[in-house]
Amino acid sequence: MVDVETTGQNRFLHWMPCFAACVVDESGASPPSAQFLCYLQQPAGTSWDAHCCKHFWKSKKKAIDGELLYDRLQREAAQCGVWEPTAGMSRFGGWLKRMAQRYPRLQVASDNPSYDIAWLDHYLQLYGGGQSMAYAMGEWRAVLDVRSYAAAKGCALSAESRDHNPLSDAMQIGQDFRKLERL
Repeated sequence: MVDVETTGQNRFLHWMPCFAACVVDESGASPPSAQFLCYLQQPAGTSWDAHCCKHFWKSKKKAIDGELLYDRLQREAAQCGVWEPTAGMSRFGGWLKRMAQRYPRLQVASDNPSYDIAWLDHYLQLYGGGQSMAYAMGEWRAVLDVRSYAAAKGCALSAESRDHNPLSDAMQIGQDFRKLERL
């Protein structure tokens, strides 16, 4: 399961300050060794989109417990550490390989794969050796769209835990996926 947070829509102008991935077992649990969270330094030549900042990152309507998402991002990044993009994506590539070895039937899933996977693929190509997220584990794998899967089953995804921390969001996506499999 993957989730990304970005500073705008354009992968060539904006940037991805954080992303996460996790493996969720059949029960919906994700052990810490199967979780990856990365905060990245802003690459040269990228910016924050003014519309995205105003209506998402610095919107009081999106604030969680009174804290703007922008301030929360800064606080969490300071707590976890921030990686230069090449180092962060290299770490992610290594994590993906370890997970593929540990979980041979590993599937890639997101609640918005056309967005999330596009950003991860872009960063993997620029900073991490050029492999696609769907191929980064040594073989082609389908990328599952949990939102479309839910719609096909006549269900809605859980919105309880969407706090825009990419790891907690990825874990919630995984739990939603496992619930859908049991329907």
